Amino acid sequence: LSTEKQAGLMGELIMLDALIGHTGSALVALDSWQGPTKAAQDFHVDSGAFEVKSTAKTQGFIARINSIDQLDSERWPMFLCAIRFAEDEAGETLTQCVNRLREVMDGSGVRKQFDALLLLSRYLDEHADRYTRKLLSGDVQCFRVEDDFPCLRRATLPGQIRNAQYDLDIESLDEAPQSMNMMF
Repeated sequence: LSTEKQAGLMGELIMLDALIGHTGSALVALDSWQGPTKAAQDFHVDSGAFEVKSTAKTQGFIARINSIDQLDSERWPMFLCAIRFAEDEAGETLTQCVNRLREVMDGSGVRKQFDALLLLSRYLDEHADRYTRKLLSGDVQCFRVEDDFPCLRRATLPGQIRNAQYDLDIESLDEAPQSMNMMF
């Protein structure tokens, strides 16, 4: 995985860990993790959803929105969660994060499901020794995606446009972010 893809997967794993803590169930959290199955959003929780965007860059935070449906969803409420990582010896490598969560999954009896989702995320154990960069997570900023949120909306696009990818400048958003606890 490239360095940015490592940060992206680590962001999803941090949110998976937080969801386990919130729900008290590794199975419920794993069933909510839809990113590896190529769903429009990374997590579907009850009727809502949240998309995770991560960066390890020190300057700027440009999130790649991969489709119109990623932020324009029928699921409600919808959130965009932004995680900025810093390279820091106090952090953990992607491999350490995976192994820490594997222990949780072992204790909950859902290790095989977790490993299958990791494979779909293109995490391969034979590459584990290559993931040596230690990342420390900063605050997770959660933005509620409502009608005034800056994103492409299928209803306002010409019908001939079937798909689009675009970049969203997270740092320039006017909305005040909510905490992860408020989002949950």
